[in-house]
Amino acid sequence: RYIGILNNRILPYLGSYKLTDINTIILVSFFNELKVSKTMFQYRTNTPLSRGSVEKIKSIVNAILQKAYEFDLIVNNPCKKVRLQLDNLESELTKQEAIHFYDKPTYKKVLELLKTENIFNRLIIELALKTGFRRSEIWGLTWSDIDFDNNKISVNKSRHYLKGQGLILKNTKTQKSKRTITVAPSLIELLKEYQNICDTDYITGEKSI
Repeated sequence: RYIGILNNRILPYLGSYKLTDINTIILVSFFNELKVSKTMFQYRTNTPLSRGSVEKIKSIVNAILQKAYEFDLIVNNPCKKVRLQLDNLESELTKQEAIHFYDKPTYKKVLELLKTENIFNRLIIELALKTGFRRSEIWGLTWSDIDFDNNKISVNKSRHYLKGQGLILKNTKTQKSKRTITVAPSLIELLKEYQNICDTDYITGEKSI
């Protein structure tokens, strides 16, 4: 069972990161994704993950990172700082996606904390915060989707990881899902900065987010 959890739940999301790059922000994003995920059991199609399953996955991630810390592979265990909020898990899981809102002071604090992150992590989180795009939509963004002159970003596709198939590209499901939004100049500047060191058509490259 543990190998199945590792292969089906943990590695598809965290496997592309180096141990030293995994931090609390990445883990919080991972666990939030789990909270709106469905079970993979063949006869429980479209059934949400249970609270116990999410807690079990967190305990496995914590154990792995704790061993890495004990063997001096990382300087601390970032999972120890993660606090799961599962009180309303059942109601959250009935939605396609859980939507969370930051108040203005918290939003500003998050942006300030992001300045200490490496540019890739900072870019991905700022994209999510400042655009409201889904994770798969951010993963599907290419540089051609960015209008640097007019501060606009277009969404027309998404990328997903499927077991046995790897990365797949999908067109957005509806005409409404295809959209172009105007974004803050600060986000465009961050994209320009990252473009200088990115060597792939996709903004996220092959990294899982």
